Amino acid sequence: MNGAPAGRCQASRRRFIFDELMTSALANLPDIRQIWPLIARGMELNPPLTFWLAWILRHAIGEGEVVSRLPAVAGFWLMCLCLYAFVRRRSTPAYGFIALLLPLFTFTAWHSTLSRGYGLMLGASALALLAWQLAADGVRRGWALASIATGVAIAISSHYYSVYVALAIGLGEIARAWERRRLDPAIFAALALGLSPLAAYRQLLGAA
Repeated sequence: MNGAPAGRCQASRRRFIFDELMTSALANLPDIRQIWPLIARGMELNPPLTFWLAWILRHAIGEGEVVSRLPAVAGFWLMCLCLYAFVRRRSTPAYGFIALLLPLFTFTAWHSTLSRGYGLMLGASALALLAWQLAADGVRRGWALASIATGVAIAISSHYYSVYVALAIGLGEIARAWERRRLDPAIFAALALGLSPLAAYRQLLGAA
C-alpha cells in the first residue's frame, strides 16, 4: 500500500493521519497570527511555513485532504524535476528521466505528500542543489545564487533537519574549492543567507 506507484494518487484518497490532524487544526484557526504563538508553546515542533500555507489554502480554497496536501505534492514534483535537470546536465536526458522517476518508487512518494513539511523540504532542497550546480558552472549565476538562498530558506522553514542540506552543499563547495584552489565566497554567502530564518525561529527552536 505504501509502494511508490500508489503514492502518486494517495494524496487524493487517504484520510489524514495523526500528524496531519495537527496541520489541519492550525489551518482551521480564524487568524493566521495565532499559529506562531501556538508553535512557540510546543503544540508543533516544526517551523511555521507549512502551517501558514495550509491556513492560506484552507481559507482561500476550502478544507480537505487534497487541498491541505497541495504544497507537499508541489514540493515533491519540484524535487523530481530538479533531479532530472541536475542529472541531465552531467549525463543524458534518459538518465535524467530515470532520476526523475526514482522517487516515485520509494517510500518518499508516500511520506512526502502528507500535509507536513517533508514535501516542501525535499523540493526546496533539490532546488538549492540544482542552483548550486548552476552557480558552480557559471550558468545564470545571479539567479542561481538567489535560488540557493531561497531553496535553503524554504527548506529550513519547512523542517529544521534541512540544516543538513546546507551542510551537505557547503561540504560539496569546500571540495570544489579544494580542487580549484580558491573559494567562491558568493556561494557561502548564499548558504548563510538561506540559513538566516533560523535566527527568527529561536523562540520556536526552544520549544522544539
